[in-house]
Amino acid sequence: TIIDVREMDEFPEVNEFTNMRIPMSIFKNNLQSMANKNKLVIFCQTGLRSLKAANLLRANFPGCTVYSLSGGIKAWKKYHQNISI
Repeated sequence: TIIDVREMDEFPEVNEFTNMRIPMSIFKNNLQSMANKNKLVIFCQTGLRSLKAANLLRANFPGCTVYSLSGGIKAWKKYHQNISI
């Protein structure tokens, strides 16, 4: 499961892969919706909020594998934009 913790008005849009948006402002209130997940990938704009969210998930669900996208979606998009296939 991939979760975008950016607020609803933040861009760029992410439509390259399926994800759900749970803004950081309401993230703590939605922890139970992630309780039954085995693996989570969290991202935000630059990677700072997603790291906080990932640490919160790790503390609450120690059996869950949680990843935070280093550099955020901006870095991911920049990297994938520069790859020629």
